[in-house]
Amino acid sequence: MDYGKRLESLMFENNISPTQLSEMIECPPFQVSSRVHDGFSVKIKTIKKLASYFNVTSDYLIGISNENKNASDLSKVSTNSLLAELKRRVK
Repeated sequence: MDYGKRLESLMFENNISPTQLSEMIECPPFQVSSRVHDGFSVKIKTIKKLASYFNVTSDYLIGISNENKNASDLSKVSTNSLLAELKRRVK
């Protein structure tokens, strides 16, 4: 799933309008619509704000990972699981 679809899905799941989201990330509402529909390039600062707002990882938001665990969720994951995932990603 690409960034635009993922953002649209998160907005729907959280019942957030483009106007509400635009206020949160400090941009005009038309830019939110562009980001959802046109695959608009996004600043890292904006990705950080969106990931924090929706409580997902930036990797999930931009489509690198399908796992949306945030940092607080990682405390619930075993050390062995984390090491196995790191090894998998390094290869």
